[in-house]
Amino acid sequence: MMISNPIASNGNAQLAFNHIRDWREAGCLADPRLSPDTVSILKALTLPLWEKADYRLLSDLLESENAIGILRHTPAVSPNLVRLLHRLPGPFRIPRVIRFIRNEDEATIISRISMGCIDRSRSLISKLQTSQSRSDFWDKASSHFLDRCIPFPEAPKIIDPRVTPIRTVDSLRSCGLKLHLCLRNFIGEALSGEQSFYVFNGEKQIVVSVTPRVGGRSVISQMSAPDNMPVSPSDRSTIIQVFGDAGIQDESVYVNDWPSELDRRLNRLGNEQVELPGELYAKINDLMSFHAR
Repeated sequence: MMISNPIASNGNAQLAFNHIRDWREAGCLADPRLSPDTVSILKALTLPLWEKADYRLLSDLLESENAIGILRHTPAVSPNLVRLLHRLPGPFRIPRVIRFIRNEDEATIISRISMGCIDRSRSLISKLQTSQSRSDFWDKASSHFLDRCIPFPEAPKIIDPRVTPIRTVDSLRSCGLKLHLCLRNFIGEALSGEQSFYVFNGEKQIVVSVTPRVGGRSVISQMSAPDNMPVSPSDRSTIIQVFGDAGIQDESVYVNDWPSELDRRLNRLGNEQVELPGELYAKINDLMSFHAR
């Protein structure tokens, strides 16, 4: 650590070694940011010797109160722990967050999700701190990312007070739960712009799905009443007129989608399938790459 420190690069390393009285003095000389309260961290450093870059990262962490709290109470301080702590933003360097993060790459994911907004970071920390397992942790991270970080592509505008566009994953999920529809199955299509969703407030609330076609035109691909029941003739006629005024023609066909309905009912009974953390992690990476393009 002393050799990796810029102070030692001036040829003072040998002089320092000749005059120190114990390891504590050596530690404080190796890095002035160490203090009598924090120098004990050095006793937990793992062997064999680290790369010099990792010792420099450790030095940077000595300016973070949260990081010091982790390092002081960790039996073994390894380069992997130092790298992932260094990658995480300061507020995320807390036990309830890092216990589910295994490497620097995963820390990078959390860092990128939290970028750009203090309120977003606070909301993510609050959500992650309640995690009960690694699967739950990454499920919450994925949910936060989809709900807060990636907006739906711009949908065709419908100028009518009875029509409300669905613009976020959270709204799509909530609407699906409220109307007993499996809208969560279409999150991918909504994020990629393959489908847009609207709520029409008529005799009943109707979810209208709009799909782009070749040539730039859009069509109504489906109308869904609560519980996946057929849309009333009156509501259907009004929807066709309102969307037609915006240049969106009706090509919808009623589908009695019992597989989706059965899936919804099983989920409500508590039999929802839980995806593996690795799959969620891959999804977050894919979505971040897609959004960057």
